[in-house]
Amino acid sequence: MLNRFKKYLEENNLIRGKGKVLLAVSGGIDSIVLVHLFKQSNIEFDIAHCNFCLRGKDAKNDQEFVEALAKKLNVTCHVKLFQTDSYAKKNGVSIQMAARDLRYSWFNQLVDHQNYSCIAVGTHLNDSIETFLLNAAKGTGISGLKGIQSINGNVIRPLLFASKREIETYALKNKIGFRTDKSNDSLKYLRNKIRHQIVPVLEKINPSFEATFKQNFENLSFVETVYLDHITTLKKELVKCSEESTNIDFDQLKKLNHSEHYLYELVKSYGFTFKVCQDIVRSSTSGKQFFSKEYQLIVDRTQLILQKIKRKSVNVGVISKSSGHIDIPLSLSFEAITVPSKLKVSAEIALIDLEKLLFPLEIRPWRSGDFFYPLGMNQKKKLSDFFIDNKLSLFEKDKTFVLTSREEIVWIIGHRLDNRFKIEPTTNKVLRIIQD
Repeated sequence: MLNRFKKYLEENNLIRGKGKVLLAVSGGIDSIVLVHLFKQSNIEFDIAHCNFCLRGKDAKNDQEFVEALAKKLNVTCHVKLFQTDSYAKKNGVSIQMAARDLRYSWFNQLVDHQNYSCIAVGTHLNDSIETFLLNAAKGTGISGLKGIQSINGNVIRPLLFASKREIETYALKNKIGFRTDKSNDSLKYLRNKIRHQIVPVLEKINPSFEATFKQNFENLSFVETVYLDHITTLKKELVKCSEESTNIDFDQLKKLNHSEHYLYELVKSYGFTFKVCQDIVRSSTSGKQFFSKEYQLIVDRTQLILQKIKRKSVNVGVISKSSGHIDIPLSLSFEAITVPSKLKVSAEIALIDLEKLLFPLEIRPWRSGDFFYPLGMNQKKKLSDFFIDNKLSLFEKDKTFVLTSREEIVWIIGHRLDNRFKIEPTTNKVLRIIQD
């Protein structure tokens, strides 16, 4: 296996530059075998170990095992403890995704600060097979079916040539000790369900299951290369770029079979989904606009015009008690009145308890992280969530301003009043604001 390892490194040009390699080492069999192979190949390396603080004493024992190994080999061992559960909850992601984000962010910091040539991880052939099956089950294109690649940016995967069985055999033959992660047996994780329930069935169907998939990956990688070459040629024919916009020849695009697939390949880097591409091709209505997070696409007769969304910076407005009108990019009129006998309800009119306000008031664009208490509710809500619930477009959100008092939101102008500033039965004076 050592000779195959060296050959795989050379054929795929994985060890680039003269700097040390940073090995990501969990303490499990895959990463420990990776350490052994690097040592036997006389390649300089250091170790990075992540303690995700998820498995109590087992996690601590993993860390101590890796630290002891690094000391024995006389290599530097970087260790970092992560509050993974808190990160996952704060960012609304799974534990697995949180762990991935945290470790690669830290690995890249180490590479930048310590000048490592690359990051090596212990991903093997069976990991690649499981990824294929996951992607196929969820839906994917060619790129999701060619398995995990040996190089991705500054991350290399030198064990992709080897199956799990081969790694286990090598560890046994060389009497290599390692730690066992019990969570790898838990069926609550989707990847483990594929590993323990689906793969064994496929192995019964085809005893050469692993070798077959290895060949499949090579075949699909070739198919993707041919496909991308075709897309590159098509892009040269249909796409014209200028400083202001990117134009796509819509007339020629629609003549192609499965034109929505071609369109997706041309605009996916701008953040447009395949579903949007289907809608664009089906509608073909001149003047219609479609939006991604950063770009707008306009259907203009024979062309599709892509432009970056321009967000204008605007000055804030300040309202004093003596002011009667303000015009920033929106026009507002306001006056102090007695409580009206009939309350006119409208998104353009705000009736606010004057005594709850502290002047001067401020009008400003909404900001990420802003929250308020929607009228009729006693629980706060992020403005971003309010916009989603009310299906505001990107342009509508960009044009939204808020009225604040003591930095507390009083009114999302033109949309909703804050419950804390509503008129009460005891209210004497009302500030009436009308959006002209």
